[in-house]
Amino acid sequence: MTKLVFLFFGNMIGLNKPSEKRGESVDNSKKISIRINGEHTYLNRDELDKDEQVHEDIQVAQDEQASAIEDWMEEQEKKKQKHQQNKEKQGQKPSSGMNLSVLERAYPLKRKKLQFPGSWKHLVMAGMSAVFVGIILGFVMLRLFSGLEAQQSPGSEASPASTSVQSNNQTTNNSKPASSGQKQMYSFPTMKAFVVQAGIFSTKNKATTWQSDLSTKGITSYIWERDKQFYLFAGVAPSKEEGEKIATYLKAQGFDTFVKDWSVTGQEVKAAQSEGKWIEKGMNHWSTFLAPVALQIDSGKGDIANIASQITDWKKSIPGEATEKTSILATSMDQLHTSSQRFQSSKSTSSLWEMQRDLLKIWFSYEQFIKKSSS
Repeated sequence: MTKLVFLFFGNMIGLNKPSEKRGESVDNSKKISIRINGEHTYLNRDELDKDEQVHEDIQVAQDEQASAIEDWMEEQEKKKQKHQQNKEKQGQKPSSGMNLSVLERAYPLKRKKLQFPGSWKHLVMAGMSAVFVGIILGFVMLRLFSGLEAQQSPGSEASPASTSVQSNNQTTNNSKPASSGQKQMYSFPTMKAFVVQAGIFSTKNKATTWQSDLSTKGITSYIWERDKQFYLFAGVAPSKEEGEKIATYLKAQGFDTFVKDWSVTGQEVKAAQSEGKWIEKGMNHWSTFLAPVALQIDSGKGDIANIASQITDWKKSIPGEATEKTSILATSMDQLHTSSQRFQSSKSTSSLWEMQRDLLKIWFSYEQFIKKSSS
């Protein structure tokens, strides 16, 4: 049909005029004459036949295409029916009739996550923290009150500060007041005196060697360690004049000594009140012992008999709250008690020098007590 129209218009504009213009012969027997717009026009039979052939070819192609489409649709319909039958066999619900495979897929449902505003999160965290802290505090308070109830129960042990004995509905207190056993800040006094120094050394071995030389003449001395130096003291006196008398005696024995003041600085340390008073009482006794012992070395007239009795009374008053640091001082007092009794029985000069040594040791023990109590 398209070609027929093309030939028709081509003849109208003169494209298909007789070929005699191009020098060719025209065969009018193969042409068909038609009248268009009042004029005769000739059409070629061969061209018409060819156009009809093309039209037939196009019609055949269209029929074949339509048949192919129908076959394809039938094939898709069969596949769809077969797919639905498989689903029914597997127990799945058949599809809704849509033939798009994408829509037939089973996609998992997306669950929306529960979201909270940022301020809610802070409130939740704060609440959880408060609950956690409350549980801990509650546990601590429970343990604390449980401990107090255990101490106040009838079967619990009484504290050393106050022990009560109940008999015949009457209670008698057999101990000191509770305030005497409680630790508190106690001010210990500074103890001063004069020492007779025989030497000062950088090592204890050197001090011990010089100490051995003094002992060969019956003189007992004491090594005092302070500030990483070792002082060798041969005696102690309440005043410089009495210390000089001891130094004169040592010089007569062949030893050069000199007298200087020495002190143990007092300090406020934590101790039980009864313990503090007991130590202070002992150091007051120590101060009264210095003069008679020094006078006995100089002239042999010092009263030594009172020393042993004062130490005995002091030892009997030791409190129950006395600590291990206090026992060091008590041991030094025991040694002075022993040496004073020995002098009373023997009246020997060596016993006097032992008393000098023990007086120095008590003084040193007092310094160690203060250092350990303040650390």
